[in-house]
Amino acid sequence: MGGLQQTQRSALRRSLQQMFVEGTLEIANHFTPNIESEVAFKRSWKTMLCLIALQSKRNLDSIDSGEILSIMKEKRIVPLSRKHTHKHHSLTRGSVKCISNKALMLGLKEISSNRFEAILAKERVESIKNPWQYVLPEDIGSCYEIMMEFTLKRINGVLVLHHRKDRRKSGIVHTPHDLASHMCEMSLKKSELLGKNFDTILAIDMAHGAGAFTLEMARRISKASKMKIEDVFSKCILGFDVDSEVLNVASFCFHIESNFPKEYKTHNLFQLDSLNGNKSVKNIKRRISDFNGSQKIIVIGNPPYVEIKLEDQDYKNFDTRKSRNLSAYFLEQAMKIMPSDSLITQVVPLSLIHSKRMNSLRNYLINGSRSIRIQSYDCVPGYMFDQGKIGSNSNKSITQRIAIIKLTTGDNLRTFVTSKYMRWRGDERNKLFSSVPSIRLNKKLYANGLWPSIGTKEEKEILNQVYSSRRNFSTIIESESKHKLFIPNSTRYFISAVCDDLARGQQIINFVDQKSIDLAQIIINSNFFYWYWRITDGGFSVSLNTIFELKLPTITKINENQTQISRLARKLRSKKVMDQCRVVKPNKGDKLNYKFDKNQHLMSQLDDLIHILYDFPEKYQFNVHKSNSLESKAN
Repeated sequence: MGGLQQTQRSALRRSLQQMFVEGTLEIANHFTPNIESEVAFKRSWKTMLCLIALQSKRNLDSIDSGEILSIMKEKRIVPLSRKHTHKHHSLTRGSVKCISNKALMLGLKEISSNRFEAILAKERVESIKNPWQYVLPEDIGSCYEIMMEFTLKRINGVLVLHHRKDRRKSGIVHTPHDLASHMCEMSLKKSELLGKNFDTILAIDMAHGAGAFTLEMARRISKASKMKIEDVFSKCILGFDVDSEVLNVASFCFHIESNFPKEYKTHNLFQLDSLNGNKSVKNIKRRISDFNGSQKIIVIGNPPYVEIKLEDQDYKNFDTRKSRNLSAYFLEQAMKIMPSDSLITQVVPLSLIHSKRMNSLRNYLINGSRSIRIQSYDCVPGYMFDQGKIGSNSNKSITQRIAIIKLTTGDNLRTFVTSKYMRWRGDERNKLFSSVPSIRLNKKLYANGLWPSIGTKEEKEILNQVYSSRRNFSTIIESESKHKLFIPNSTRYFISAVCDDLARGQQIINFVDQKSIDLAQIIINSNFFYWYWRITDGGFSVSLNTIFELKLPTITKINENQTQISRLARKLRSKKVMDQCRVVKPNKGDKLNYKFDKNQHLMSQLDDLIHILYDFPEKYQFNVHKSNSLESKAN
């Protein structure tokens, strides 16, 4: 939106946040020492929020500080009098009026056009001329969310910002614009809204925040229905959040998007803990009933990813409580509340579709959905959340693998679609959502609790062939044996399994005999296993569960090819190959590993044997899944 590519928009948002933080500090340090630091902090960031909102719509570079307040009153950014006429006035009241003219000018200086362009020039993106014209209300809302990562402390008479460790544990991330836009597009596809007018849509966010999703949904509904945007906010948007202040910020963002209307129309944003059991269910249903009952309901959002303890009594009544993640509970709660044929589109951590711990959630979704569509996204080398982060280190992105789940509530699951596990470089971000390869799965591929991230017909055929076997790895494993394989815990672009102790973080697996360890070493070191791990786990390490549950080739195929299995296994263990493929990574001490990809002829031999053992219908280039690019190519 707004003529920018996503890499530019990410840079713009980060630069805006930097100006906002620096401006807040400038203003805060002009309060007299007798003003409590917390009071100075709130008044300062609220003033900066008002200034940025105004600067996004008109150039303030040459405006005197004395004019600022009158313009803000005219735009209803602040109330005309003590009486509040707009919901966001409870946020902006008592901010700008408490700031000295000198402090106000310092704040304005931090957000000048020249300052904006100078900060953007340090970003590795194509230059953006007149950047203020591209600032969206959700960019402004993100400034509040980034500010909530800090507390203000006075040290030697100077106010400084400190990162809040508790905020990181809240599981809150800042949703990038392209992700929110993509999910809105997924939700508003005409095929999903057959027979529904766009002005009869009710978009609900149960963990609303500053409004990244509802702002974009409102724009799209307004464009399709020809409704005024302020009417869409009043008639088609419903939001809940436990934080009342962020809802005021969201209402302020709605006000900006509506171009500062003098007359206020209701914003249906309510303070509520959406996971507070039956109380929340009743309250949300009551709020929904206030709208036209014929509306098509779309629940959309990116609720917190927070791990909780199983014994936590606050969530004991959730059917998915064993998932131990708030994101799972938000999905369950939405499905409990919304009527049949509602649409739910939610960002979730990738573990929700792959982790064994999430089986209760996956079963719940299968039993309560008419259709399920999933898209899966990696976090290396490109990051999904690249527009500001919680935390004090230098990396501005959040390392989080995610999936987008889109489902239609109802009985009798008819459609289950998954996508390729998307991995991209930073310079490919602008086309990330332009094409996401997807495939419809047969029941055999999702009913066993594992939801694979595949997107092609070939992968579907291969996985069906693998699942046709009756034996898995656990049948050739013992609790103790002299036949051991050592597998490093961490993985990225390759997985190795060797017979030598690596003296590092590793998984140790004992096999029943030499033939079993030979077979295991062939399979685990192959490109096939890397592909299998990627589509069924894809985490930061290889879990034993992933290995134990992998299906083995048939006994007949193993016996027919035992000579070749043993020969290739000996080659893997040979001194020549081990020396050639030895790698040491200097990371918290030298970490030893073996990268057999250094010997491409050997890897090709392994993959050829794998195709024979599993009787795959045709040659598939498994090694394309080791690519770090959208343009995956075989080595």
